[in-house]
Amino acid sequence: MGDVRCSNGGSAIVPQHVVTDFAYPIIYAVLSVFNRMNVTEYLQFVHGIINGIVSSSTLSFHCFVSICCSHMIKAVCGNLHKREQDYAKIKFALIIFPALQCCHYIHTAKALYRSSYIVFCSSHASQLVNDSYQYLDSIVIHRKLESE
Repeated sequence: MGDVRCSNGGSAIVPQHVVTDFAYPIIYAVLSVFNRMNVTEYLQFVHGIINGIVSSSTLSFHCFVSICCSHMIKAVCGNLHKREQDYAKIKFALIIFPALQCCHYIHTAKALYRSSYIVFCSSHASQLVNDSYQYLDSIVIHRKLESE
């Protein structure tokens, strides 16, 4: 880090984004070193960003952490195989889950999460389940997630 400070006028360089697996020690270390936050403080900070409480002028001074999509899918897949035997349902869920992780807009993520929850957690078919399934199916078939 000393060489970086010499090259950068005495200031440390903070990466804007770090992608990691589920290793909590790595997540904790990244947040501690680059943001001087623990996990709870970071989650409160991100919640503030999503809700417009945190000023956008402070964003460039923070490092954001995300979970690698491949690691996330592997974890989801393992859990799905324990609970579901129908390959088509597993495949459908494994297509929807990365779409949720790749949302750029909070309103899109909310709609996708809500529809997923309704489809995957409902015990009976209803018009709401059917509408939610059609919404998710359109994402799977047309690969169109966001209109903005």
